[in-house]
Amino acid sequence: MINPLPQPLPIHLSLAMTSYLGATTMIELMSSSAESKISKSKLNKAKLEVEKAARNKLLDFFAGINSYATQPVSEWKPNAKVIWQEGSTRILDFGGKGQPILFIPPLINRANILDLSGEKSLMKFLSKQGNALLVDWGAPTESEINFNSDSYIQRLTRFCQTQKKLIIGGYCMGGLLALKLAKCIEPSALILLATPWNFHAPDVKRVEIPAKHMHKYLDDLETVPPEFIQSLFMMADPWRVYNKYSSMGKSSAPQKKSMMEIEYWVNNGVPMSVLMAKECIIDWTINNTPGKGKWLDVSDLQMPVFLGCPTNDKIVPIGCSIPLAGLLTNATLHKFNCGHIGMLTRKLCFEPIKEWLENL
Repeated sequence: MINPLPQPLPIHLSLAMTSYLGATTMIELMSSSAESKISKSKLNKAKLEVEKAARNKLLDFFAGINSYATQPVSEWKPNAKVIWQEGSTRILDFGGKGQPILFIPPLINRANILDLSGEKSLMKFLSKQGNALLVDWGAPTESEINFNSDSYIQRLTRFCQTQKKLIIGGYCMGGLLALKLAKCIEPSALILLATPWNFHAPDVKRVEIPAKHMHKYLDDLETVPPEFIQSLFMMADPWRVYNKYSSMGKSSAPQKKSMMEIEYWVNNGVPMSVLMAKECIIDWTINNTPGKGKWLDVSDLQMPVFLGCPTNDKIVPIGCSIPLAGLLTNATLHKFNCGHIGMLTRKLCFEPIKEWLENL
């Protein structure tokens, strides 16, 4: 069995070859420069060293891809019971006593990013702070084929009406959905992790695709495959996959195991309904409706908010997420020195969330 590979794989392979060829071409240009004051012997030595380093990195990349592709990765089997289901949407109960804490993951990935193995499971940690509940969206079926964010929020609202004094949390895109749900049910508190808002912030790398072209492409699909979404994310950091897999051989066994789990999650996404994809890609990303205040007015949300913003996030740069601190009247801002997933894999947000919940 081969694990799902990073997409678009042909572009990642092309970048790998470009890196190798570019390094050797640079030395060739130096050696042919008429103004070069470097001796021929030094140039030849430098050329050999650069070529060797570039070749080794390329081979390490292929070895890393092969190692990940053939490494057995266990399917996610949450230690939780299903307490509610409507269509493809399930609510998983991880146990715990006290106030219910409902966490919303992104729609484009599976929910297990919030339930990683061992002690890295945010849901297991939250089960010690209250009754930890997790939304598991699943892949859209016939009943969700025409869903947008309003449709999903209406569905969650029906569940939330069965709960009392609910805390809502959201990660990444799930944070936007948590804000929209908060407008409907007025939870007692909100937890927002790496939640995007201003998609036109200076540090956000955007794909300049006209909205009309994106509409035309998406209209031809029944559902939007996860590989397409991955292709858009790749634009934010094109060399990430090459650098990551080429360094895999230098990782310790525990680091490698953790990386395998995360990469499997990243590459094992779920399709998205066309309407939901249009909302995410065209309304949010291209037209910046949240950042312009046209998607949702959050200024009247009065409940306490834990706002966690990674400072080295390539997917949701801090310039994209931090504006929420100025819009939410009762927000407590926590900056974490990590990337998009690091505050979960390194448990950086766990204790701050615990302390914040204790002070509510």
